[in-house]
This record gives sequence, structure tokens and C-alpha cells, in this order.
Amino acid sequence: MRTMQRTGLFLASMVVVHLCSHIRSAAQAGYQPGDVIVGAWDTKSQQYSMILGITPQGRLYTLVAQMPFLVYSIIPAEDNRAVLAAGSTFTGQGSRALALIRADGTVRYRLPGHIGLSVTGLDVDGGGNLIVTNWAKHTGDFSVLKLAGIHATTLYDAKQIPNAMGSGLDPGSGDLIIGSQHPTQYSTCTLLRAGCTGSISASTLTTLTGIVPWSFTIWLRHDPDTDTMWLTRSYSRIDRLALSSPATVTKLHAGAPLGTRAGLPDRDPRDGRLVIPTFDNSPPAAPPRVLRFDPVNKSYQLVSTLSGVVPLAATVAGTRHLCGLTEAVRGLPYTMLVSSPGEPGAVYAVAMSFGIHPGIPAGSRKIHLNPDPLFHFSLAGGNIFSGFQGVLDSRGEGLAAVLIPRHPNLSGVRLFAAAITMVNHRISVISTPLGVTIQ
Repeated sequence: MRTMQRTGLFLASMVVVHLCSHIRSAAQAGYQPGDVIVGAWDTKSQQYSMILGITPQGRLYTLVAQMPFLVYSIIPAEDNRAVLAAGSTFTGQGSRALALIRADGTVRYRLPGHIGLSVTGLDVDGGGNLIVTNWAKHTGDFSVLKLAGIHATTLYDAKQIPNAMGSGLDPGSGDLIIGSQHPTQYSTCTLLRAGCTGSISASTLTTLTGIVPWSFTIWLRHDPDTDTMWLTRSYSRIDRLALSSPATVTKLHAGAPLGTRAGLPDRDPRDGRLVIPTFDNSPPAAPPRVLRFDPVNKSYQLVSTLSGVVPLAATVAGTRHLCGLTEAVRGLPYTMLVSSPGEPGAVYAVAMSFGIHPGIPAGSRKIHLNPDPLFHFSLAGGNIFSGFQGVLDSRGEGLAAVLIPRHPNLSGVRLFAAAITMVNHRISVISTPLGVTIQ
């Protein structure tokens, strides 16, 4: 009898251990900072997109099994605590074209009402607002929206800028760089500079040819190291767009191993490389895959191969290391969130300047601020600066704020901020620059 009791207790304890390990595994499900997050179309069902994750060790996992839209864009959220995915809905329910995906894989939709049917561009400005480039595929209407929480403002409509192909913010000016397909010459794309604050206007930067007329054949992302825009497009092509006038486009790479279709890339600020989702559409010369592109050596590294999906967008979780929480308004504090989720307890420092290029060398990397009077003033820690140095809390976060003086001549002035973290007395994270225009 005692033997049976001991055996029963042993089996019961094993069940408890198994259940606890299952619960522990479930609690650990989801993504971690540094994971590559990929939005991919499920070619088996042809009715859903999937959100996949890839760990730094190369392990592939499913974060969200079914998303009700083609994921054209995916970026860290405006507070760096989640990722945002946006794209084109299968059913026409526009309010489900933009989703916030938390680290545990739960999903919350962000677009108010029924605006938005096909989000071809998604970025975050220095005030923490989402800039959404939207193309309504059923009507052909196009718009640029500014989302502040649940409030949406239309910056541009189809009459002002037609036929969007992708977009990205230039933090130096605060303008949006947009690829607009020519209405009759379908192999031609015009790159536009469109203002997002103050007087809204658009001007032509340059014209590209050889563009296939798909809404996701050209993507733009700012490169703070060179203060230019990355362009990835069809025909295995990566370019760099100079934002000066006249704008010039320089080819960085063409051909293998980049596939015939490249999706929306992201820049990993930890090493300066581009994370690029890519696939071959006809014929399938290689499996769908995610690559890292080194712009200095112009070399590739395989992150992961995929199966049964078409990857359309990728980002690196937790890499929006400095987030704007408020607008910069004269007489009020401009507040920023320093965020490095994998580094609780790390020392951090924030500084500001009036420019981001050429920046300040930091070993093989660069701090994207200029050593001008504002930079030195912010490091000195005057009374208007608070929280510019400190220690990250248990969530890997810290708050910094600067009180904007009321002086009327400050209206329209653009300010920039960047943050670093220190681990073992060495620079660890260097944030991408944050730019904001004083109102």
C-alpha cells in the first residue's frame, strides 16, 4: 500500500512539474528584444498573414498564426514596448489594417473607424505620432495620415500625391519621402519630399525607372550614418538616396543573393546592418529568406530561411531606443523615453543638438548628433534639462525632459536628441536620432 502511495505521489508530482513547465513555457512565449520580427503571407491558405520571430541564434517561431491583412510594414511601436504591423486587408475592413503586437503575441488594432485599406508606409515622428501612408486599393484613393493616439489627421489626399508605393521619414527635416508611381508610365516612380508639420507641401526629389507597378516594390528607410534614405526595390536592387538638392541615387547592390522581390527592410542600430525579407517569385530560385546586409562591406548574412510563406516586412524588436512622448511646444517640457529592454540597471545619457550629420565618432560607430553649443549645453545639465543622465529601471527604461523656453523665435526650430547606454564602462546602445520641430 505504501509503495502504491509513493508511486501515486511520484506520478502526481511529475504531472505538477509537467504542468508548471508548460505554464512557464507559455509565459515565455513571444518575442524578446533583438529578435527579428517578420510579417509574411501564408501561401498555403492564401487568406492570412503570419507574424514570425527569429531569435539571434536563428530559431524560427510563430508569434501570430493569423493576421487579417497582408503585412507590408512592421516597425517597433512608438513607445518601444511592442511592434506595429500594417498592410492591406483581405476583407476591406480598414480598421484592421494596423495592429499593435505585444511581446506575448496578443494583438490590438489601432486604426479608428474604417480608414485605411492598404497601409504602404508606416513610421514614427519625434512627437510619438504615427505617419501612415495609405492606398485604398478598391478606389485608388491615397492619403497620408497622422495618428496621435486614436485621433487621425489627413496630411495629404489622392489629389495632392497619387499612387503611393512606399514612404519613410527623414528625421533631419521631419519630412516624409514618398515613392509615387507615374499614372501612365507604370515603370516610372517619382520620389517626393512631403512636409508633415506646419505648411504642408510636396516637391519632387528625383525620378526612378524600371519599377514594377506593385505597391510593395519600393521601400524607404532613413540611414543615420550617412543621412540618406535606403531604397530597396524589385530586381534585386538596393540603392541609397541622397537627400540633398539635387537628389542622387547610388546603387549599393544588385543581384544574388537578394531575391527578385525585396520587402520592407529595417536598420538594426546595434550593428548598422539592414534586415531584409526577400523571395523569388518566378521561377523560385531559392527559398524565402531573411538576410542581413552590411552596407560597408556590401556583404550578406543569412538570418533564416522560411517555408510556405512570402516575407514582406521585417524589423528588430526593441530597437527604438529613444522615443518622443510629447510634442515640442514653447513653454512646455518635451519628454522622451529612453528604452533598452534588455539592459535594466544600465547607465544612460541623453544629449541634444541642432544637427545630426556628420555626427560624433564613437569607435567604429557614430553618435548621431553634432558637437554644437546645444550639445554641450545639454551635457552640462542646466536647469531646463531633467533625467538626461541616470540608470534604467527594471523595465530598461528612463525618462528625460527638456523645458522648451517660451521665446517666440524658437517656433519652427528643429531639435535633435540621441541616447547611449553604458554597460561595464563601455558604450552599449547608441540610439537612432530623434528629431522634433518646436511649435
